Amino acid sequence: MLQVSDAAAAALEQARTAQDLPETFGVRVFGETSPSGEVEVSLAFADEPQEGDAVTEQAGTSVYIAPEIAEPLADAEIDIEQTPDGPGLVIKPQDG
Repeated sequence: MLQVSDAAAAALEQARTAQDLPETFGVRVFGETSPSGEVEVSLAFADEPQEGDAVTEQAGTSVYIAPEIAEPLADAEIDIEQTPDGPGLVIKPQDG
């Protein structure tokens, strides 16, 4: 199942707090079709999972994984990566 690193969970918690969202909100990971027809992975805060979502809690963060991306991202991890604009969330293969 898609994992969330401790660093990513901390960043998501900071973002949730900055948006004044309740602690009960989780992060929903889902696919969106781009204009080119490719599926892009998106993240958004949600008050509850949608029907069919896989639900997990990692590092104190509730994560709702949409069914269309659950299997393709089963061996992936949401983590933090440094970019020229500062730290950003990335999805990468799990370590180990």
